[in-house]
Amino acid sequence: MLAWTVYVVLLAGRWYLGWRGRPAIHWTLGGFFLLLLAYFESKVALEILLKRG
Repeated sequence: MLAWTVYVVLLAGRWYLGWRGRPAIHWTLGGFFLLLLAYFESKVALEILLKRG
C-alpha cells in the first residue's frame, strides 16, 4: 500500500506542481523499490516461514 501511495504522490506532483526530471525519477524509483521489497518479503514469508514452495 505504501508503494501505491508513493505513485499517487508522484501523479499529484506531476499534475499540480509540474514535477519533471529528477523529482519524478526519485519518486518513481522509490515506488519501484518499495514494490520490489514487498515482492521479496512475500516470497520469504511463503517459502521460509510457511514452508511452501
